[in-house]
Order: sequence, then structure tokens, then C-alpha cells
Amino acid sequence: GPAGRSQRFEFDSRGQLRRVETRSEPDFPVWEARFGDYEHVGERAFAHELTLAFPGADTRARLRRRDVQLNPELAPEAFVLKVPGG
Repeated sequence: GPAGRSQRFEFDSRGQLRRVETRSEPDFPVWEARFGDYEHVGERAFAHELTLAFPGADTRARLRRRDVQLNPELAPEAFVLKVPGG
């Protein structure tokens, strides 16, 4: 990562990622991600809730995922960017 930054990772007793935090010197939180509401998708547990926090900007966002599919078949057209006028 960028110079002067450190990351911390927290896992629960099942080895599931619960929290990632990036801090700058002198130990100020830059951003944090919290993972929760793990549900099985296929054979793996997947976090269906993600909370992002940016303390310096006093900003927080919470994302809730439904109907998660891992590695679905996607049409190649899904990755084409159509630029107006060109």
C-alpha cells in the first residue's frame, strides 16, 4: 500500500473475514470495511452485508446483497462500454 499506511484484518472463529481497516501515520483510520451476515453460496460462505466507513470524511455506507451468484455465465456484451458519439 501507500507509504505510511498499515492494514489490519480481523477474522472470526470460523476464519471468516469480519473487518479490514487501513490506517495512516500517526495511526489515524483512513477507511474501514466490516463484513457480516454470512450465508452459503454454493459450498462457500459469502458476506451478504458490507459496511464501509471513511472517518476523515465522516461518511458511512451499508450495502446489502441478495441473490448472490458466484462466477455466473455472462454475455461478452456485458463488458462493452458504449461511448456516446463514437
